[in-house]
Amino acid sequence: MPSTDSQARSSSKALCFDVSADDILANTMTMISKERLLLDEIATIETPTFKTAIAPIVDIYNSHEPEYSINRFLQHVSTEKEVRDASTESETLEESFKAETLLRRDVYKTIRAVYDNEEEMDGLSDENKRLVQQMELEYRRKGAALSEDEFNELTKLNLKLEELEVSFQRNIDSRDEKTMFTRGELEEKAKLLGYETHAEYALEPHMAKTPQAAYDMLAELRKNLTELGSKELEQLEQLKRSDMHAVGKIYEGFFEWDRSFYANKLSNQNFSTSNLRCYFSLPQVIRNMFELYQTLFGVTIVEMENPRVWHEDVEMYELWEADKETFVGHFYTDFFHRPGKSRISVHNIRSGYNDETRQYPVCAIVACFAKPEPNTPVLLHHTEVEMLMGELGRVFQNMLCKTKLAKFHGCKALEQDFVETPIQILKDF
Repeated sequence: MPSTDSQARSSSKALCFDVSADDILANTMTMISKERLLLDEIATIETPTFKTAIAPIVDIYNSHEPEYSINRFLQHVSTEKEVRDASTESETLEESFKAETLLRRDVYKTIRAVYDNEEEMDGLSDENKRLVQQMELEYRRKGAALSEDEFNELTKLNLKLEELEVSFQRNIDSRDEKTMFTRGELEEKAKLLGYETHAEYALEPHMAKTPQAAYDMLAELRKNLTELGSKELEQLEQLKRSDMHAVGKIYEGFFEWDRSFYANKLSNQNFSTSNLRCYFSLPQVIRNMFELYQTLFGVTIVEMENPRVWHEDVEMYELWEADKETFVGHFYTDFFHRPGKSRISVHNIRSGYNDETRQYPVCAIVACFAKPEPNTPVLLHHTEVEMLMGELGRVFQNMLCKTKLAKFHGCKALEQDFVETPIQILKDF
């Protein structure tokens, strides 16, 4: 197949998943040490610019991101418990370092200087400008803009809230204790950070932005859905009344904990899909979905022979534009159950971005379908087909995204309350 992208294809093929537990942790600590040293240097820049202060952070993120991603990914797919445990520990170390970084007021001071430089910001591309804005927001929301006394007070509040979260989860698990906290404790943190309410603080990084926008949306939904909801509730209540009558019990009302059971019962009664499984063999579903996405997005999927993968069940594919001249990236499928493997999910293994050269994306879709017996294909439920359609859509969202910065690749470019929207559209489609 002709291509001018053979070097990029080779670099994707060369991704190594045969990593020991010791190597995972050692590599993680090495990367963290390098990033900490870089931040120490950036914090001392007297007259920072995007080129001197922000670009080095971008460069080291782009450089380290594939290795971090593989280290995180292996906890979901490795057959070795030691590797899975090391992968989980690696992710904890990475997240702890990120949390530590966002608390560095000296680094925030440098970033804020770039953010406040109107001439510098006006000269940036939209993507670079968004990067600086997001970095400033992330640090500020963690308290890096506070005075030392305010910062110490915030630290105390955060520790208290963390203790409450741990206690809450413990109580959920044991079901025999109570942990009480007041809205005031959340409001206190929000006000310390410069917000009127905790809701204002919580919504700022999302599409809604403000509590009023969220209230307006809920009011509109209530207006449009109340009548439909009332009709459905009548149907659910009738089902419960019938069940109570069948066992000789008095109907005492319809409660919140009844909803999911009777909604599922109503769905099965009106739209039973149990007899459709014979039409949804996994190989056929995948083949048809591939054909659909190839047509929809104008791409070609090519299965690779003898790929370098983490398990014999894994298949690897190249993605090309429809002309078969322009390489897009690689993706893996790992569909069958094995001990220690995670549920259905999509993992971004390497972000695609345009630096001085194009770095091509690599991602994987992981599931836990029962492994087929000889001459007996795996048959999927309709809900599994819907889920698979959505997750494959996430694969293509990652593969086809084109950004300059790895930080904004794929789903990472989207606001948190919008991130599922493209997938829901594809699933419904």
